[in-house]
Amino acid sequence: MTNASLRERMGIDPQNAAQASAIIKLALGQLLIRPADHHGMTRQRRRAADQADAGQRPCACQR
Repeated sequence: MTNASLRERMGIDPQNAAQASAIIKLALGQLLIRPADHHGMTRQRRRAADQADAGQRPCACQR
């Protein structure tokens, strides 16, 4: 899911793209979704994705 696809699905205007980014960030942090691949991700998101693959919840210091 991309920022643009989430905005389209939820009817969020492009000028409010930060809302979609916040929703994606929260969903990643709660392990409700996971990134499709590790390329182009920040180190923090890669770590959270690896933990999600292992079935672990990230600690508060990694959010």
